[in-house]
Amino acid sequence: MRCIQEFFVKINAEEWVLLSEGSDGSWSYLIWGRPPVQGYLGRTPEVDAKRKALDAARAYLVAAGRARNSLALSKLPWQVATRIIKNDVPLGHDDVQLRMNRFGLQQGGMHSTAGRYPNA
Repeated sequence: MRCIQEFFVKINAEEWVLLSEGSDGSWSYLIWGRPPVQGYLGRTPEVDAKRKALDAARAYLVAAGRARNSLALSKLPWQVATRIIKNDVPLGHDDVQLRMNRFGLQQGGMHSTAGRYPNA
């Protein structure tokens, strides 16, 4: 099992950085501002991805003439936006059959509901 995560940090009321982990363990960021900026960081540890995303946000602020604002970025706390638990192990035939039977499914599809529900 793997945990796919997204983090964010607020630069100010109108700008923030979103850091997203891909299903392959790679990272990308989106700086939400005017204009929005995105970048790909590749496969790297979470702590490095956070540092690189903040480096990109610093460069963004400097390019916008706000170098003074960029100094406080390292003190901003990252917050969890989402966490998704992903099962990387494919299900075997027996596991699929067990789940299908558990929910009343037959191999060819679902049971007919015509007799059970008046509007079916």
